[in-house]
Amino acid sequence: MNQLIIEGGSGLYGEINISGMKNSALPIIFACILVKENCILKNIPRVSDVEDSIEILNSMGARAYFVDKNTLFINTRDMDKNVTRYDLISRMRASCYLMGAMLSRFSSV
Repeated sequence: MNQLIIEGGSGLYGEINISGMKNSALPIIFACILVKENCILKNIPRVSDVEDSIEILNSMGARAYFVDKNTLFINTRDMDKNVTRYDLISRMRASCYLMGAMLSRFSSV
């Protein structure tokens, strides 16, 4: 187990940034399917499942991309229900969020 041993009489001060969590980001990303306007999501981690989610949305006609290191822009106004990236969807356990959002917006999957 790693340890951090601090000796001395002075306290610690400073700031750290806590990165976003993939398991929280994916449901929010797919929930943007229900919004036909611009969505700006901050503190989104750049991990493979998030990148795959972006690619899935883009393949369905949405516009999704990172505008900076951890800020994601999503617009699903022109999105249709034709899923073309089954290879990506089959790798993701979070694909159930995609199917739920599509069912709600398009009344079918």
